[in-house]
Amino acid sequence: MATAGTGSKVEVTYLPSGKTVRVPDGTTLFNAAHWAGLPIESTCGGRGTCGKCSVQVLEGEAELSLADYRHLAGRLEDGWRLSCQCPITGPMTVEVPRLMKTPKAATMA
Repeated sequence: MATAGTGSKVEVTYLPSGKTVRVPDGTTLFNAAHWAGLPIESTCGGRGTCGKCSVQVLEGEAELSLADYRHLAGRLEDGWRLSCQCPITGPMTVEVPRLMKTPKAATMA
């Protein structure tokens, strides 16, 4: 039986692309999307300061961070989280908003 921190892998599905990736427990949604080849907008490089990497968690547990409260007030109840601040601790399904243009820092810097 795998437990957190022992190298266990967790599956995340990103919509609307339908891409699924298996990543180590504790990986952020932002980094997992990068590994899946999915761009998520970010100008701060995953530090939680720009608030642009928001995604909607449709299934699974998503912890709240101080940056979520700062940038996503009013949308937290609907499952919105900053992908760079949300560790994956179990299977998740996440909706990624469509990018209006290709950002300069769409994935990890």
